[in-house]
Amino acid sequence: MNCAEAELYVSPLYDGEQVPPSAAQHIAACESCRRVLQDYSHMGVELRLAATIEPEQLPSLKLSPRKRSFDVLWRRVSIPRFVLAAFLVCLVLATTAVSILRAQSRPLWFQFGYGFHENDEASHYTVAKKGYDDTQTSLSLVNGALMAVALRVRVEGLSSDEAVLRCRAVPAKTETTSSGVKLLGSPEGGVPLDHVPAVHYRPGESLAISIEGGGTLYLKGDVLGHQPSIAFGFPLEPVPGKLIVRSPVLTGSDQLLGEIDGATAITTDETRGVNFRVGSNGSFTFALRPFPGAVQGKLNWGEITFKLAGKNFRLVAAAPITGGDQPRPV
Repeated sequence: MNCAEAELYVSPLYDGEQVPPSAAQHIAACESCRRVLQDYSHMGVELRLAATIEPEQLPSLKLSPRKRSFDVLWRRVSIPRFVLAAFLVCLVLATTAVSILRAQSRPLWFQFGYGFHENDEASHYTVAKKGYDDTQTSLSLVNGALMAVALRVRVEGLSSDEAVLRCRAVPAKTETTSSGVKLLGSPEGGVPLDHVPAVHYRPGESLAISIEGGGTLYLKGDVLGHQPSIAFGFPLEPVPGKLIVRSPVLTGSDQLLGEIDGATAITTDETRGVNFRVGSNGSFTFALRPFPGAVQGKLNWGEITFKLAGKNFRLVAAAPITGGDQPRPV
């Protein structure tokens, strides 16, 4: 047994308790452990001596008052009232400034899409931040003819009420195959933006971009304070005033009436509605504004509930149907 192991038995040995023989043998033979045992003996004598002395005979123990570093903060201090008022005003202004600074430091996002018709909903939606610079190509049927376009968009600045953009649209490369026309991409040398002026675009408006060689693209976008989600080229969070219905399922009286898996219907503004045909069960039209013959239902993100001819109906979509505060009437 070593000293570290025997040390555990020194105090019990002094108190007269039984200890292992190996511990007793080590303590008896070890000079260091014996000194520890003697220390316990001396401590016992001092404690017994102190116990026999009357309390009033003991010398008084004087302790200096404990000083803390921040005691001055708890003392009462007289200050003029105008100083206190000025301090409170500064505190409120500082809190407001911090809130404004946090709001200003929040990154802004630009969600945009484009199409070939001004009054139609934009397609090919993209999410961008300041510094975004990319070229997209698309192939569409316009007035009975195929049109291939390469569009380069650079986002040079973003604020809550505008996006500073440089845009240029040129014909894209195509290849005729046995099955039709294949889109190859941007023209050789890319789409340079030299001498293209910056445009201060206001969110929600339609920006006309002339296609070199003929035609026009229409860009539409919104500035958001959070990163929006895009799925299959369409925003998962529609802006207020528009409807986007994805993969709808309609039930009535707890029975499935119809579903269109993978289909997407989009409105361009509040004046238009989405029509859902369900075979022999009829046709249902949903809109954000009242129209003749319509009943009012409730829209809550990806669900519309309504009652018609005494029956309860429910339309469920694969994503939010509109943006803004919800639930809302529909």
